[in-house]
Amino acid sequence: MKRTLESLDDHFIDDDFFVRVQFDKADNFLKIIAALKELVPGGITFQFDENGISLQEMDSSHIAIVAISIPGNGLSSYICNKPQVVSIDIEKSWAFFKSVDKDAVIILSVSTSDFLSVEIRSKSMFPLLIVTI
Repeated sequence: MKRTLESLDDHFIDDDFFVRVQFDKADNFLKIIAALKELVPGGITFQFDENGISLQEMDSSHIAIVAISIPGNGLSSYICNKPQVVSIDIEKSWAFFKSVDKDAVIILSVSTSDFLSVEIRSKSMFPLLIVTI
């Protein structure tokens, strides 16, 4: 099911991707990822469908099931052209995600079955010293 939501830029609203999700406040997404990293070390699997994002994993001690469901209409923007199952290494991904500004916008998209693309839109700047080589 394809839903076109106005908060995504016009050039994102086409048929060359399977899933596109926008979190206007990175903090919400980062809290979910941080909690998952502690409860389910290793890989996690997100399921994207017309209803939203879901995840169900066993904790590391195999005592509890961690289940998360985020309805598409509860997100800043959510478009799902084709249901997808996406697995990521949560510990390696956290190394990247922990540096994201909490007020940034995070856009997740899946355009092939091989990659989860992460776009960060932030007002933060990272100065680099220019050196002469």
